[in-house]
Amino acid sequence: MNTLEAVKLYLGFDVGGEGGEGGSHRADGCRGHFGWSICCEGGDGNLERICTGLARHARDAVAQVKDEIEARYREDNFHVVAAGIDAPLLWNKRGDRQGYRKAEDDLATALEAIGRRPPTAAYRLPGEVTMQGPLIAWYLGAEWNVAITESYPRVFRQLLEYINRCDLLHTADRLMQGLTPSSRRPEECEHGHEQDATLLAMAAWAAIQNPPLPNWQNLYDGDDCLFNPSGVPVSYWMPIPATNQPH
Repeated sequence: MNTLEAVKLYLGFDVGGEGGEGGSHRADGCRGHFGWSICCEGGDGNLERICTGLARHARDAVAQVKDEIEARYREDNFHVVAAGIDAPLLWNKRGDRQGYRKAEDDLATALEAIGRRPPTAAYRLPGEVTMQGPLIAWYLGAEWNVAITESYPRVFRQLLEYINRCDLLHTADRLMQGLTPSSRRPEECEHGHEQDATLLAMAAWAAIQNPPLPNWQNLYDGDDCLFNPSGVPVSYWMPIPATNQPH
């Protein structure tokens, strides 16, 4: 495959649903609570949303994405470059500090400095969320040589606002156009999962820019007490304000 001519694709997976912060899947496994998104990089370097969808679980989400890609592109005409996942991908293997990872500390410090609410600790998320994230990473690694980053779409956008990246905020708004729920009715709020998945695809795109975008930090760096259940190399890139960068 000639990756110089291939379409560069970026994926996002929102392991979300009903049931409080962090989300959870409905007990009946109903389709509609696991968002996915496919974006591509144009010749001008701009990111474009190709399509989004809703799945039941990790395997279903990756299968849907694979089907969409194969239906649109020849095998030698695409390159799945990176993927963003809204779920913890590495864990505090020592079990100390109530399961907190350094990543939670770094995000909490950054958000508190800008007057925002710290994120939920990974260990407090529902079990199905914590399992589905590493499963997505494993399935993706089995399909493509893809750079995978954990991300937190709502916090990602808040930090973009704080560091005043108007260009990236404009990109985010453009990518999510048409996916914003028009009311709070459940059948329309499901679009929020596709919206978050699109932000995750954008976060994956931002994470692998060369040279790196200013303020971007891998929140896994410096934490030597992490366990990787997927066995696939992963990272956690977020736009951390300069005055609150991880130690």
